[in-house]
Amino acid sequence: MTVIERLLCIIEYRKEELSYLSLIKGTHDPSIIKLSQELDKLIYKYQKLNLFSNSQMSIHLTKK
Repeated sequence: MTVIERLLCIIEYRKEELSYLSLIKGTHDPSIIKLSQELDKLIYKYQKLNLFSNSQMSIHLTKK
């Protein structure tokens, strides 16, 4: 499993966790807001890693 795949799994788990806790605590609870912000950071990291990975692959393919 690559780092990108692992990060995607973590994001999916956190999304489910956040959805569940939001139903229990409400979306304005400070802990939900914090979890949401952490999820946003993970998604941003995933997007950057994925973009970097794709650009590296593109460079590699064009050199052949």
